[in-house]
Amino acid sequence: MSVSDPQTPLEPTAPSVRERLFPTLTAAQIHRIAVHGRRRATSSGEVLVDVGDKVIPFFVVLSGALQVLRPSSGAETLIVT
Repeated sequence: MSVSDPQTPLEPTAPSVRERLFPTLTAAQIHRIAVHGRRRATSSGEVLVDVGDKVIPFFVVLSGALQVLRPSSGAETLIVT
C-alpha cells in the first residue's frame, strides 16, 4: 500500500519532547501522587527552582502556568511555558 492509500493504517506518533517532559496527568495519577506532597499556591514572579539548586522539587501544576527561563548576561530567555 502507498502512503496516499486511505486503507493504510496510521502509525501512532511518538510523544513530543514537550509531552514527555511535561505530560498531562490523569485525575487518578494526580490523586496517587498527592499523598506524597503538599498543595500550595504560588505568586506571579515567584522563583521555584534557581540555577545551582541541589534539591529540585517535583511540581504538578493544577491550574495556571510555569515558565522555564534561562538567565544569561543579566537577561532571561524563555525556554518553555
